[in-house]
Amino acid sequence: MKQKILVISVILTGVLALFYLKYDLSLIKYIKLIKNSRDKSQNSSNRTSIEKFAEKKDSCSLKLDDALKIYNNVPSTKITQEENNILAVLNRNKIQNMFIVTVSNYGFRDLTLNWIISLKRINITKFVIFSFDQDFVNYLISKGYKDNVLDLPKSWMHLSVDKTSANFLSKNYYAITQAKTNVVFKLLNLNQKFIFSDVDCVWLNRAIFNYAELIAKNSKAHLIYAQDFGKNQAYYNTGFFFATPTDFSKKLYLMMTKLQEQDAKSVDQFVLDKVLKKINFNDNRLETFDILTIANGYYYFHQKMDRIFQIKPFAVHANYFPSFETKVNALKSRNLWFIE
Repeated sequence: MKQKILVISVILTGVLALFYLKYDLSLIKYIKLIKNSRDKSQNSSNRTSIEKFAEKKDSCSLKLDDALKIYNNVPSTKITQEENNILAVLNRNKIQNMFIVTVSNYGFRDLTLNWIISLKRINITKFVIFSFDQDFVNYLISKGYKDNVLDLPKSWMHLSVDKTSANFLSKNYYAITQAKTNVVFKLLNLNQKFIFSDVDCVWLNRAIFNYAELIAKNSKAHLIYAQDFGKNQAYYNTGFFFATPTDFSKKLYLMMTKLQEQDAKSVDQFVLDKVLKKINFNDNRLETFDILTIANGYYYFHQKMDRIFQIKPFAVHANYFPSFETKVNALKSRNLWFIE
């Protein structure tokens, strides 16, 4: 009897081993990536200044506070009439003292509508969309979202954005990501707390609000990001994050806007990750959502980790797909496309 039990135990162990190997050791790989990224940041030394980093010198590894010293002069919060009008819309759309916000244009109208439907499916009808063009404003109003759409102020943009969809690393893509950074900074400077979500995200559980507040309370984090991965490195994903209007958050995003203004082909996520990797990746004012709850495109669509671990995420981000068409196809493949 004992021999039979031993044989069965060995077989089950082998099956489990093959199972995890088949799925690329997702959880172990995830843990190793986090550990490696932290080990790398802890082994960095202080050698240069943020000015040299802005000039793309790779030797920068200052502590984040030292880097932010040159951004101590955050613009005053004197509010214009246009910003007062924006604040009125933000206040009408608050949920638990925060709001959901995104940026989009006419070219991404279907993705945006799918994003809206995903919110409505979990009984969320309050959200804010900053539009890059008037055609998209008119489109959203025609769909009944007059109280949710705002025309993005030209003063909040560094580069002009046209109304077409944007493939990864296209001219319009760079302009949109730079504008997104500026919008985040402006909202922080207006002392707003919010969850930013790209329109290629799908919301599946409104518990995200309590989840974000819980992490912020227990970790003292000022910013909480979804996770992404590169080669042997964990990254913060700027396509989905929770933000609080602290002095630290404002300075960090002011620095990002300045760095992106110096390079017309810069991307918000790459700029943030480079700053944090080279300066202080483990700053305790920055935290991440668990990848099992806020799932990126690689782990959800490619690795199908929700099926492996039997955990339904709170939100799914269809990144890792370079175009509008590939994002839509990915969402359709997992029954997350709600437009008929």
